[in-house]
Amino acid sequence: MKDIVIFAGSAVGSTLSIAHQVSREYFIKTYAICLNSSYSAVYKRSRYITESIEICAETDSCLFAKFRSWTDQHAFSEPPILYATTDSSCVFINNHREWFSNNFELTTPSSRIISTYNYKGLAEFDAQLNGLCIPKTSQINEKSDILEVIEKYNFPVIIKPTSYTAKSRLGFKTKVFDRKEEFAQYFESIDIRKSSVICQEYIQGKDKEVYYYLFYRDDKGNIYENIGIKKLQSPPGAGIMAIGITKYNNIISRISREFLEKISYVGIGGIEYKKYRGEYYFIEMSTRAEGFLKICEASNVPIAKIVYQRLSGISINAEFKQIDQIEYIDIFPTLSARRIEGRYLLFLKEVIIAILSRNSCFNVLAIVDIKPFIALLGKMIKCI
Repeated sequence: MKDIVIFAGSAVGSTLSIAHQVSREYFIKTYAICLNSSYSAVYKRSRYITESIEICAETDSCLFAKFRSWTDQHAFSEPPILYATTDSSCVFINNHREWFSNNFELTTPSSRIISTYNYKGLAEFDAQLNGLCIPKTSQINEKSDILEVIEKYNFPVIIKPTSYTAKSRLGFKTKVFDRKEEFAQYFESIDIRKSSVICQEYIQGKDKEVYYYLFYRDDKGNIYENIGIKKLQSPPGAGIMAIGITKYNNIISRISREFLEKISYVGIGGIEYKKYRGEYYFIEMSTRAEGFLKICEASNVPIAKIVYQRLSGISINAEFKQIDQIEYIDIFPTLSARRIEGRYLLFLKEVIIAILSRNSCFNVLAIVDIKPFIALLGKMIKCI
């Protein structure tokens, strides 16, 4: 049986879900590799992870040399299956695609797709070219771009860093501006040439109008999908999924399948849409396992396990039909969102209901593997 290697990061739930789905069923070794990330102590506590290490370096070439050395030391008898859970690891794989393709079974899509969809601006325009609706979008490179937004865009607008490196430098995932004056003032305070952001008209609507589409598309065009609603984002309105619920949607399934076929996508991924006035607008796509992958496992579409079976040559005989009304809760982002709203009692109510419900799952907290949650809690307390 093939071992698995997971490029892990701060999205602890996705790494643990991959390990749980595969290692509980197959007698294999599971490795969590934290690239320039300090979460290895959390993964070491998992009973389903064989080894967890951190590999850090200031340059891509040094990072690659260290990972190659780690791979050589393990001398795998056959190529392990490699899962990515971070944008940076997708780009890292792409930078050394030939070597990774020769030494691992990859779950990430083609180089072109990674190069396009890990960069805001390129992603939106390519999605539109291939049939999806997108909000009005432009990149902010100079003062004239700011003036164009003020003159021609309907407010509110949202800005996003163009890549994970820009996100790290700017220190935010999204910013929403309700008024033109706020928008102009923000760009007066930063160096526009180094900002690396795109601007979009903000699609109105509550979090419950945001849909996720998680999928795996194999090299024969077979698609395994999981669809639902982001009931709460953290921060509310434009953040990561804190609470979600499975809800199949025929329209999203159809447009996503057509889109993935057009761009010849093969691998794991996730798409976010927002419904507004009867249209489903493309918000973003991930070329990796999403942080809330656990919801698939809980609703009868274990994508990580399906990928393992497909790439290991194991026959897939089961019919993976999604179970609706399975609720997912990520405790720490939910607490953060309710803290912003000042609704602490609602947070307690949500957690208690989830604990008592048979149709709920927690992202990191799992009775069969509880130590990683305790380690993550301790890590977060230290950071306060």
